[in-house]
Amino acid sequence: MNLLIKIQDSIAKHQLRRIKSEYERTRSLLRLNEAKKILIVYAWKDNSAYEQVQASIRIMQAESPKAHIEQLCYYRFRDKKLPEALIQKNLILLNRHRLNLFGLPKKALLTILLEKNYDLLADFTFNDYKPLLFTISVIRAKLKTGPDLPGRKEYYDLMIGLREGDKLKDFTQNLIHYLNIFKSN
Repeated sequence: MNLLIKIQDSIAKHQLRRIKSEYERTRSLLRLNEAKKILIVYAWKDNSAYEQVQASIRIMQAESPKAHIEQLCYYRFRDKKLPEALIQKNLILLNRHRLNLFGLPKKALLTILLEKNYDLLADFTFNDYKPLLFTISVIRAKLKTGPDLPGRKEYYDLMIGLREGDKLKDFTQNLIHYLNIFKSN
């Protein structure tokens, strides 16, 4: 089993290099109120965690009322029925049906995501999920933000430090704070 995981990781890294070389992105610092298209990335855990994510999204929407916010949710459970909350507009669902044999997003989903040029990508996940990290790395967003966790430096332009016991609300408030103090180009 360990060998299979190593093979999957090797193939994932190869695919990532190939895709990143095909699709370059323009990095740019921007204030939150300048963002017109925002992608929020998170993983489904349970209803309580989902409500925390939605509360953080509402806070970001209040800070940037003109922005169009989309959500990319990773639902990793195989045996559970899809929760009712995940059946909504502006939600891109990444589940086992949208992953290939190697546990990476299928080309059709990547094509959809690559066509959208987001101003801001905000990763709300505090755990490492290979399909999500792969997707984050190939999305063309002017600014990619996420938590400062080991092994994630290559995915983000701006990393927000977490103290022990910090919750998503703390992370969101810090993210908004830093995005609001950036100077415009």
